[in-house]
Amino acid sequence: MYKNYGGRLLSLEPIKGLSLCEVFVFGSNLLGHHRGGAARMAMDHFGAQWGNGVGPQGKCYAIPTMFRNVEEIKPYAEAFVEYVKSHPLNRFLITRLGCGIAGFSDEQVAPLFDGLYNVKNAVFSLEWWWVLQELHYGEKEESPEVPESVDEQKLLELSRQYRYEIGAGLHNSVPSITIRYIEEEGKFGYTGLMNSFFFHSPNEFYVFSTEEKYKERHEGHILLDEFHDQCFNQGYVRRVHFAGVRTPFKDSRGDSIYTGDIVKAYFHGSQYILPVAAFPGRYVLPLDNHCIPMSECSKFVRLGTVFYKMDKEYDWREPLVNGRCMSFFQSVYGTFGCPPSSTLGKELTKAQRTPSFYTEDWQYAVLKGLDIEYNWRH
Repeated sequence: MYKNYGGRLLSLEPIKGLSLCEVFVFGSNLLGHHRGGAARMAMDHFGAQWGNGVGPQGKCYAIPTMFRNVEEIKPYAEAFVEYVKSHPLNRFLITRLGCGIAGFSDEQVAPLFDGLYNVKNAVFSLEWWWVLQELHYGEKEESPEVPESVDEQKLLELSRQYRYEIGAGLHNSVPSITIRYIEEEGKFGYTGLMNSFFFHSPNEFYVFSTEEKYKERHEGHILLDEFHDQCFNQGYVRRVHFAGVRTPFKDSRGDSIYTGDIVKAYFHGSQYILPVAAFPGRYVLPLDNHCIPMSECSKFVRLGTVFYKMDKEYDWREPLVNGRCMSFFQSVYGTFGCPPSSTLGKELTKAQRTPSFYTEDWQYAVLKGLDIEYNWRH
């Protein structure tokens, strides 16, 4: 497993292999006589062609540097910058070209590639990155904007928009969205950044992990479909059950509320027990033909989640949180909007023992009688 980079920086280890999307960028001469240094490595291992001194070849890109004046490199550097921008799913590993046999300094050559400073799929040596950062000293880097509300469809759109950044694991280049998911053993897990998860389709949710225990479950074919790469630096990918997004709201204990949580909400002097859903532009508590905006509620007490009586096979195919929220509402309130206290009590008992794949009501009654601690808060 090759790990040739970290963020935007080349690894300090020698580059011994390339992933499917990676391109080795080296300094050459116009005649394409790749006799030494990075050029020889490119020819021996990555497909550089003898006699070809300019442009893409094999899994490489050659930039002529053997000139008397550094300005003569400039037109080739400019052409390369445009090439990188037109190939957003490739990762370009840019060596310190021109700073070896050609005899130029980092301070002379690196600025020729300044056009790639904000291009995420360009990876530089530490020496060049210092030079480029000095050129941009004092500039404020804006964090990606987080949407006002997030559901599965929005996450799918973001997964497409930030495809390269997610596959490359660029932690600071994607919207900061916290996701909750369910493992097969019935426990909640959380990922803190967009780059740790992605939607392959509205009903297919995947998370990355570097833990070796997930090696056998690694679904590498999904990475090839989604990112056209093995995403070695991200570790292993596996499919899990999507179980909500962290909202900006807190409950009475100061814990974050997620979509799919069931809360007691205080709204204009009245109390409502309802699940949390994501509608376009806002988070709401859905009713039969309208909804209560969470932003207009004064207090929330979190009571459980809608992730109970889950069917493993069905919920792989239909994990949509809003659908579960409406199912809870209909099972409790029906068509009259005023549930018997016993019905509500039974549903809340199940909601507290979540996430759960138990399918029978008596199983939840047993859990309650045994006073087994539920894990939805953890």
